[in-house]
Amino acid sequence: MPQLNYILKPNDTPVRTQITLTTKLKDMVENQATLRHQSLSEYLRQATILKLYLDQQKTLDLTKLANNVIGSLKLDNHPHWKNKTKIKQWNKNLRQEWT
Repeated sequence: MPQLNYILKPNDTPVRTQITLTTKLKDMVENQATLRHQSLSEYLRQATILKLYLDQQKTLDLTKLANNVIGSLKLDNHPHWKNKTKIKQWNKNLRQEWT
């Protein structure tokens, strides 16, 4: 996963890239960029950084949630999770209930 502090370093070499946008999306982005006195490229760079940050944060949040849930379970209360075989059988039974 990219580290955002690395992406934002000034010594990173710019590279040209080509993207495809719909006409409407390009117009919307250009309008927003113009309102902020930015180039289309700068606006899209900032949007990309924001998306990377949000994705990274979501992954961290989900990992934290998973660790909290795993730490709060008492396996004595869930005998069907005792080993891999029992988990597979429990999962199979659960899926059969859904069909």
